[in-house]
Amino acid sequence: MANSYILGRSREHNLLSKLRINGWFAIRGSGSKAGMVVVDGKKYYPIDIISVKKDKKKTIVWFIQVSKYLSDIDEVEKKYIKIWAEKVGAEPILAWTFEKRRKANPKRGKWEFYNLNDNKYIKIDKKNSK
Repeated sequence: MANSYILGRSREHNLLSKLRINGWFAIRGSGSKAGMVVVDGKKYYPIDIISVKKDKKKTIVWFIQVSKYLSDIDEVEKKYIKIWAEKVGAEPILAWTFEKRRKANPKRGKWEFYNLNDNKYIKIDKKNSK
C-alpha cells in the first residue's frame, strides 16, 4: 500500500502533466517544499506547484496547492498561499481531483481549480479532464 506522500506526489505529477498539455510551464517543489511556513510549531507547505503561461501580452503565474479533496486544504495553507501570491502578483489556486469517475458522479477523476483571489472556479481547457 502506498503511503500518503507517494499518493500526493503522484497526484502532483498528474497535475503537472495536465498543465503542460494545456501550454503551462509548471514545476513542482520537491517534497512540497516550494514554500514552508511554521505556525505554532507546525510546518505547513502551501505551494506544491508553480505554473506560468503567456496569455496574449499578459503573463499568468499560479501558485497551486494540490489536494485529494478541497476540504483537506488547511486554512493556514490558504492564508499563506494568498499572502505569497499577492507579494509577487501570482494567483493563489487550489487544485483537487477525486478518485475514479462513475455514473453517479461524473466529476470524479477531473481536476477542479479554485482561485482564492476572486473566489471563482476555473476551467483550464477541454484537456482538463483525465
